[in-house]
Amino acid sequence: MSYYQLLRLIVRGWWRNKLFTVVAWGSLVIGILCVSLLGAFVLHEYRADKVIPDGERILRLTQQVSMGEQAATTFIYGPDVPQIVSAFPEIETSTRVSKRSKVSVVYRDETFSIERFMLADSTFLDFFPLEAVQGSWQEVQVQPDAIALEEKTALRIFGSSDCLGESLAMTVDGDVRPMVVKVVFRNPAQALLSVGALSLSAGSDDGEACFIKLREGTDLDKFRQKFAETLLPTVLGKGHLDTQTLHESYFDTSVQDLVLRHRSLVILVIGGVVALLVLLVACFNYLNLGLTRLLDRMRMLHIEVFAGASRKDIYRQLFLDTCLMIGLAFICSFLLMNDLLPLFNRLMDVELTMGYILSYQVLPWLLLGGIVLAGIPAFFISRKLQSLTESEYRWFYQGKIRRLLVSCFQGGQFVVTLVLFSVFLIIHSQLELIKKDNLRFEGVIDVYVEKDWGPPVSAWMEEARHWQGVKEVTLSETGLFEESMAIIGKSGNPEDIVWIDMVSCRKDFLDFYRLELIDSEQTARLLPATAYPVVVNETFVKKFVPDGINPIGEQVSKYLPDEPLFDNRTIVGVVRDFRKRSLSESVWPLFISLNDVSSADVQTLSVRVEEGRKAEVLKQLRRKWEEVYPDRTFVYQDIGGILEEANRDVVMLTDILSLYAAISLLLTFSGLFSLVRYTVRLRQREIALRKIHGASLGQIQWILSCSYVAGVAIAFLIAVPLVYACMLPWLEHFRYYVPISVSHFVMPLAITAGITFLTVWLIGYKVAKMNPAEVIKRE
Repeated sequence: MSYYQLLRLIVRGWWRNKLFTVVAWGSLVIGILCVSLLGAFVLHEYRADKVIPDGERILRLTQQVSMGEQAATTFIYGPDVPQIVSAFPEIETSTRVSKRSKVSVVYRDETFSIERFMLADSTFLDFFPLEAVQGSWQEVQVQPDAIALEEKTALRIFGSSDCLGESLAMTVDGDVRPMVVKVVFRNPAQALLSVGALSLSAGSDDGEACFIKLREGTDLDKFRQKFAETLLPTVLGKGHLDTQTLHESYFDTSVQDLVLRHRSLVILVIGGVVALLVLLVACFNYLNLGLTRLLDRMRMLHIEVFAGASRKDIYRQLFLDTCLMIGLAFICSFLLMNDLLPLFNRLMDVELTMGYILSYQVLPWLLLGGIVLAGIPAFFISRKLQSLTESEYRWFYQGKIRRLLVSCFQGGQFVVTLVLFSVFLIIHSQLELIKKDNLRFEGVIDVYVEKDWGPPVSAWMEEARHWQGVKEVTLSETGLFEESMAIIGKSGNPEDIVWIDMVSCRKDFLDFYRLELIDSEQTARLLPATAYPVVVNETFVKKFVPDGINPIGEQVSKYLPDEPLFDNRTIVGVVRDFRKRSLSESVWPLFISLNDVSSADVQTLSVRVEEGRKAEVLKQLRRKWEEVYPDRTFVYQDIGGILEEANRDVVMLTDILSLYAAISLLLTFSGLFSLVRYTVRLRQREIALRKIHGASLGQIQWILSCSYVAGVAIAFLIAVPLVYACMLPWLEHFRYYVPISVSHFVMPLAITAGITFLTVWLIGYKVAKMNPAEVIKRE
């Protein structure tokens, strides 16, 4: 039998079972697409440090600092770095890197903000090579006014990457400096340190992050042990510093850091598991429908044998049938992948390309998975099925064993669907907690003005209050986020350092940020009669006030006697704790001075904007800024956006799980519909005989539904402990999290069971209403 004839037989078999073909093929396409995208994402992120030359010799310095509790930070004072490096002959070179916020440039009277502006030593390129698209790095390293722009940043400002020699007026932290573009570069596809603009000659003496490169042949483990045991300069004086490899640093999301990108390892683990779960659902669909379709295939194979087909022909036909089905699914999934890649990149905050997916890093793994997925089922089916007679098939597959296999595969689909649905609901509840806590910051924009720039913001606050789109305004020295100080904790131990957030503001600041006073009536009585009123939060009380003492009405100096800043300050109220950072971080003690600060001290205007009118209000703010401070670049902070960025991992997990849970539901119930329809068709004679013997519609429906009832119930019993065991550790890495509740499991069960029983009932009702005599005559 020629391959052309085999192909005709395969296509004819697909056409005779169109529903099976469409559902099985569609399931495989979706399953392969999901696995390929998430698999490429996991490989891309997990191997991000491997693309850096000599990356295994690069270490990052960290230290433990108390920030409400002990936490790791990458901050290293720049002047201390030469002393640290000189103490170890194993260190070949070092580089210091700092990131600047509030950076903008003016080009042809138009202002552009610059994200990820880095100041670094000239050795930076020895650690993180950047491809120069235009220009020479030597000029950037030696000229103090030279700047390098990332290609996308250059295109946004100049409309072209051909911009060498162009002059820019750059504002960095309020200081304006003229800069000349000397290099246009491109970030690597797998960039641990993503750069938007770079200055290599401005220095980074203030410090922030420090990387060291070891000499070739240095024993990494021995060096790290020696480094950790050596007394070195720290922010607290002589102490111990730690080191991290690039891989460790990239996946350590707990470290306080502004320079290096971080990726939660949990995202990779959940991404890989979710991809495999969706592929399992797709494979269960294929196997379920394949087992149910076997009887028709057996009859067709015997007819082909009677027509003269050899065992070899049957073997080739079965093998080619399976391989073609899965091969076409692979091809279609790759075509869809090219179109869906931009959406996936936005969801996962990554920059995958088809070039990367088709590279040696990813494609071999995908091909190996395809060979395993196609080869093993094809080999088993072609070997096993051609050797069975129809009577053997009926005994082995159509009886209890077939029903057991189908029930196992169907139960597996239900387990995966319930797990994905429950996990999605738990993560969504955590996201809702974040959103609820962030409502106080929604639509808030901070505009900061240095004292020597001109009139204080209080001079034009009333005008801003009446702009369209502005809901409310308030004034403070530095806003809610900027200022903090370190003091000794309640124990008196010099190493017990606690960081306090400091705010000096107007009295309407509490209402602006929706801060809840524990005893608002007592605060209202004390506030008018107090010269220097202060409000603290619950954490402040826990850290500094003895247990059982009510601090309201007391002097702050009673609890912090060694801090002159707190003299003559009276506590008039305590606000409930709220999170103004990621839910993974603890709440810091908060000290709010409610004096009507003088105009000279007011440097920050906070504006709350109506929903959907941010762009309009920003235009008005920019226009007023340019009128009052014509020599300064307009800079603002989107407070809500900052908090969204701090919690982007939870948002990302919710987005990807909602998508994959929907895909899993679609696959499960499309497969269920096809399976029930095919199974009921095989049992038409049985149903007709039961009707003749007096079975009611309800009894027939129960007979058809009972196996699915058992399948959903068993899947639920498996899914609940599985989800609980997996999600509780994830939730506990947050300082504040929602408890896992019954609703997280009952809702998926109700939806899954409801759709399942509705599907079985609709198909069963149609068959049960048929004339039994016609069915028996036809069967």
